[in-house]
Amino acid sequence: MRTVKASSALALIAALALIATGCSNATESGTQEMAENLIESGTGNEVEIDDDSLSMTDEEGGGFAAGDEVDLPPAFPASIPLFTGGPLIAAAVFPEEGFTATWRMDAPREVLVEAYIAEFETAGFTQGGFLDMSTDGARVWTYQMTSPELEVAVSATIADSQAEDADESFVSISGTYVS
Repeated sequence: MRTVKASSALALIAALALIATGCSNATESGTQEMAENLIESGTGNEVEIDDDSLSMTDEEGGGFAAGDEVDLPPAFPASIPLFTGGPLIAAAVFPEEGFTATWRMDAPREVLVEAYIAEFETAGFTQGGFLDMSTDGARVWTYQMTSPELEVAVSATIADSQAEDADESFVSISGTYVS
């Protein structure tokens, strides 16, 4: 497992503090660039910061991204189907170890999740299990999908379309490589 060096963690904390305390739009670009440089010098990784996202990529193509709408790190497994029912809001990849990604659903529709699971099956994955943890206000479905190379958990939180938080519907995946 990877360990985070204290200097890298301190650089990230300092950079995030700079972002959070940006004084105005005029200094925002300079603050973002300063934060990027600080994190890059502390970690040795490529960093991108803009108004609504933060991403970091290492030399192996691993890394993370978080924000309103982000891109997957380059080393994200190509055999994993991508959810198309809403924007990607977070992702992380640790090459040869594992990965995770979360999408915010454009609409709380069960059919979107069912279609996504069908894409896994079309890509050669088999369903190893299913758990339905639904409540009065939301459906929570978790699937276990496996292939010869990967084990993936797919979790969907589908809000009641009539509820106040109907826009809080998500699809998340996390996976590991099979040895």
